[in-house]
Order: sequence, then C-alpha cells, then structure tokens
Amino acid sequence: MYWSGDKIVWMNLFRHYLLTLAIRSWQVEAEFYQEEVPEDLDVHVSPQDLQEEFRIAFDDMDKQLTSDYMINSFAEALAKKRRKCFKPELLNYLQWLHLRFLNIVFETNHYHDLTSVSATDPSYTVEEWHKLSLGILKNIGKPLSKSQKTEAHCKIAVSAAAYRINSSLIGDPRYKEYNQLITTFPARYCESIERLMYPDWYVACFMDDASNSSIWGTYGENHTGICLKYRVSGAQDNMHLELYKPVGLDRKGIAQSFQGMPLEKVHYNREHVETNFFTSLGNINPEKSTFWYQGLDGEFSSSAKWFLSDDHHHRERYWKTFDRALTTKINQWHAEQEYRILLKSHINLSAVKDRLLKYRFKNLDGLIFGIKTPLKDRLKAIRIIKGHCENAKRKTFNFYQAFYDPETKSIGHGLMDVSMYWDSIEGNDG
Repeated sequence: MYWSGDKIVWMNLFRHYLLTLAIRSWQVEAEFYQEEVPEDLDVHVSPQDLQEEFRIAFDDMDKQLTSDYMINSFAEALAKKRRKCFKPELLNYLQWLHLRFLNIVFETNHYHDLTSVSATDPSYTVEEWHKLSLGILKNIGKPLSKSQKTEAHCKIAVSAAAYRINSSLIGDPRYKEYNQLITTFPARYCESIERLMYPDWYVACFMDDASNSSIWGTYGENHTGICLKYRVSGAQDNMHLELYKPVGLDRKGIAQSFQGMPLEKVHYNREHVETNFFTSLGNINPEKSTFWYQGLDGEFSSSAKWFLSDDHHHRERYWKTFDRALTTKINQWHAEQEYRILLKSHINLSAVKDRLLKYRFKNLDGLIFGIKTPLKDRLKAIRIIKGHCENAKRKTFNFYQAFYDPETKSIGHGLMDVSMYWDSIEGNDG
C-alpha cells in the first residue's frame, strides 16, 4: 500500500488523522473512570457524524490545522510529482506531525471544556517545532539510489519499531489507551485506515497435494496431524467447492445458502500488487467521499475521478486489484502450492459464527493420516466420520495413510482397507 495524490487529498488525510485523534481523545476519558474504551479506532467517521459540541470543537481544530503553514508545507512536499509514499515513510512523518496534532487537540479540548484528558507540556513551542520541521521537509522526495532506498526503509522500520517498544514502557500502566493515544497512535492509525479501502476479508487455505514433507512437519504438527481431502467441482482452472455461506440480510439477520465458491490459485512468481490508498477508498459511504476528495475551496482532487465516474471499468479494476493482492505471496512460500477460498462482503462478518461455513459431507473424499498420527487420534477420527456417514446414509469413506517414499523423496499416501463398522471401533482407543 502506498499514498500518491495531490495536495487536496494529502491535507484531507491530515484532517482525517486529526478527526480520528480527537475522537480517541474523547473516548479515553472513560478509562480514568474504569470504563470500557472502544477497541478499534473509528476511522469511518466524518465531521457531520459529530454531536453539536464536539462538531464545534473539531471545526476549531480543523481551522488551526488547515491554517498551519507547516502542515500545508508537508502536504505540498508529499504531493510533489505524485511520488509514492509507502507506509514506513508515512509513519515516520506522522510520528513527527503527531506532536503538533496533539497540541491542537488538547488545547482545543481544554478551551471547550470537553475532557479532563491532557498531555504533558511539549518540550518546545510551535515556533520551535516549525523550525525543526524544515530539516524533515528538505528530505521529502529527495532522489535515492536503490541501496539508499533499502537503507532508508530499514532505518524507518527499525526506528518506528523501537519507538513503539520504548513508548509502551512509559506512562502509568493503568491507563493503557491514554498512553497509546500519546505515543503509538500514528502506527495504529496507519493500520486502521486500511479498512477504508476494502471490506474485511477471510480465507480458507487448501493445497493441491499432500506430498511436501516440510508442510507436514509444520502445518501437520510434525506428521502427527490429519489431512482432509476434498472433492471439488469444475476444471483445473475453474475449481469450486459448494459452501453454505452468507448471501445477504433478511429480517432475521444474515441470510445463508449453498453456493459454489471458487478456489483461487495463489501465485508466487508475480510482483506484489501496489495499491494507491487515495484511489481505492471503496469501503466508505459515498456520502462521506467529499471529506476525502474535496478541498476547502470546493475544488475536487484529481484522485476522485475513479470514485466519481460512472465507468464500470473503474470498479472492475478496483476489485481485480483486491483479488490479485489476496492471491499473491512471495516466492519463499511456493512449496505450499496453495489455493484459497475467499470470503469478502460488505456485510459485517466479524462474529466467528457468521463465517463458519459448512460444506456438504459428500464433498469430503477422505482423511489422510500423518506418518506419526497417534492411534487414539485415528480411531477417534474414524468414530466421528462413522457418525457423519450414518447421518448422511453414506456407505463408504476413504481413509489414507501417509508414508515416506525414498524414491521420490516426498510424502505419498495410499488407500487403507479399513472398515468403520468393526464392533470395537466405538470405544477402543488402543
């Protein structure tokens, strides 16, 4: 993920950061009274969502921010030549700007008597902060060689991680959320705003064979696990598995039905997708798009073209980019030969029960026991399968045994002549 856009969207990013920070400053008040504080940052909010006194206070904060020439200078520098700003670099700038944002939020809260939450006095004045900022501004967009870029990414990532660790060790441990508001908020913000781009997604992972010994050693609990083998429908390039999945909302809540869900092949030899945050804000309410794409003078950002256009190709590219990102992994994972079933929806599926999808038992071909699967686990699995077979009136089921093949130096598996209907299978764990 990267950020690339004109000054309008950069200033609106800063305004959104300020809004999210202000809301969090109001929420952490509850912590001082031993009350619950919301776990997640409220990144889907816009100013019109605020109640009257909070809206007045934020408008005051907003005026201070947009009139600060140094904040404007950062937006102009980041917008220059529409350069790509990746997350480690953005986090580096936000950690610096956070000092100024906090100053605006706490002073305004104090003026409007909104909360008792406050920060310690800054170590330097606004004028001194402006002067120190000039050194950072000079280096934004400075041409770097490949090795210099690598060095810069390393330096930023390492310093950001160290900052988070050191920050977590200061402050009163009773007030965790307040401490994070002061110290680690920039990192939480960078992680949270990804939710504005695409809906939450969930994945079930499959492999096209079970012959890799290292995979059995890791995912298979050092060869003691059991592999589930499924029957899928369709051709090799269009496989799918029928699952009972969420399809919409009705009066009772989330409606579900059986539908074929494609098994998407994971690619290990293609470039990772680079996604521009400013042209991928598809998971926000359209009514709130103006907060992101419109300047204070009413002019719209050039980054808004994809969102405002009726051209369906923009939407197709948006979802194609998402799907490509979810099926691309670095080459070190190629031994998995993974396929993925992806569940993504604008329906809220945060509850585990809503994304626990059922498959038809007839599509479970069999179980492959690992080389070292304990006998008691094998017998327990057979008893469970026997119960399912009785319920489904299924007469046969395949049980396979994994073995090491010294000829191919891989893990093979063969069909065992095992009956589920031995009388002693019910209670013998051996």
